[in-house]
Amino acid sequence: MLALSGIACGSVRSAGGVAEMQGQLSGDEAAGWQHYRKGEWLVDTSRTGEAAVEFRRAEEAFGDKYLVERSMAMYAHARALDLAGRCTEAFDVYREYADFEGGREPESARAAMAVANSCRQVPADDSALTAVGVELRDGDYVGALSLVERIQPSSRLSDGWRLYDRGEALAGLHRTDEALGALEQAEQRFGEAGEGARGRPLVEWSKARVLSEAGRCDAARRAFSDYARLVAYGDPQSAAMAQQAAKDCTEIQSSR
Repeated sequence: MLALSGIACGSVRSAGGVAEMQGQLSGDEAAGWQHYRKGEWLVDTSRTGEAAVEFRRAEEAFGDKYLVERSMAMYAHARALDLAGRCTEAFDVYREYADFEGGREPESARAAMAVANSCRQVPADDSALTAVGVELRDGDYVGALSLVERIQPSSRLSDGWRLYDRGEALAGLHRTDEALGALEQAEQRFGEAGEGARGRPLVEWSKARVLSEAGRCDAARRAFSDYARLVAYGDPQSAAMAQQAAKDCTEIQSSR
């Protein structure tokens, strides 16, 4: 997963340097950074719903005067909703970000929509899954795997997300075959839960990415092609990105 400011990272004022700047800022800019930093803290404590509110407030404070900062807050808002499993809302904000950035940073806009399509619709009562999502976002794959192994799923849908997260964590640890096995189990569980229409494209994209990163390009191209077919009607842009990713795959001599 991308960090909160992973796409909108071109700001002349990085989020990490905000604390030092607070005394030099005034008015709307200072208020915007105050809300932004509070949002980051709330994400780090797994309070992603509250974080989304703070990032929206940051957007409003930055307004039309601080456009780069507003872009960062907008993307962070989408990611907070994403981590909270509120995918319909997250998709709308990702789309808002993509429209906002389309003319200035078209690659960032396309990348944001690819992230939007991987949103995890987490059941509202599964706070443990949200915590795993934060670990994956931060690249702590050991921590994510440890959390995932302790989750007792409350439903088939929860188990689907548990298995998906397990696959993502294993992929991050370069345990390719185990990751693929977990992802295939996740796809089956999503289907059993009646969420195949959302879950299958997500799993196919993850499988394709895992195979590509392992240099297994023949299998990766098949998975990218399957993903493209699944989303071509509703999201031709993502289908085109998958086709390009398939072309970009590079074979390696030994799999991870």
